[in-house]
Amino acid sequence: MMVRKGGFEPPRLSAPPPQDGVSASSTTSALEPRACELNPQGQLLPASRLSDPEVRYLYTRPIALVQDRASGDSGGRAIALLPQRKRMSVRDHLRITAAALRHWAIAQAQDSLAVGLLWLIGLWIIRVPWAPLWAFLAAVLQIVPHIGPVLGLLGPVLAAALHSRDWEHPLYVLILYAVIVVIDGFFLQPYIMRRVARVPMWASILAPLALGFIIPFWGVLLAPPLLAVAYAYKARRGESKAQ
Repeated sequence: MMVRKGGFEPPRLSAPPPQDGVSASSTTSALEPRACELNPQGQLLPASRLSDPEVRYLYTRPIALVQDRASGDSGGRAIALLPQRKRMSVRDHLRITAAALRHWAIAQAQDSLAVGLLWLIGLWIIRVPWAPLWAFLAAVLQIVPHIGPVLGLLGPVLAAALHSRDWEHPLYVLILYAVIVVIDGFFLQPYIMRRVARVPMWASILAPLALGFIIPFWGVLLAPPLLAVAYAYKARRGESKAQ
């Protein structure tokens, strides 16, 4: 008899032609699907939780066979459609990681362009000679943490000191550098990472600080791509649960 529990009803199969010594009625009753016990969430209970000890479910395929332990016959007493989680393959892992790193590279390029634009505007206001050159170098060196911004600072400071021959213009360049570092570290880069790589702003701010404390230099360098990959897997997990 078919027993419907939790809204789950296995499909019936048509009976095969009767064999010698076996009646058609006994074959049909053997092929009749048994009921699946479900929990309140609609998930299939494990074999140890089933009320019928002679029935176990094979989860190796999306279509599971109900096997009778007493007879040892695995020819398929009944077939029921069972839910099964799809495992990610190596190709899926590579695809997710590559997409996350691509998004991080795009975010890094946008951040470098924004920093170069800030340098160009600030040096133009201070009237430092060769401002486009120093802005371009600052944008390129922005990729290297700690050392890159400092190297991008040397050129404008020396140019301002040689051109103005006073201490005010180099001081203005140092103030401009500090303002750009604060804007980029606490606002610009976290915003771009959130928009492009879907990384929260708090994570973009705290993760480089924490990893930089644990692993100096390398922690700050590896924090943004690691965050992009981690939140890409988190987004994939959320999509799998939604499905």
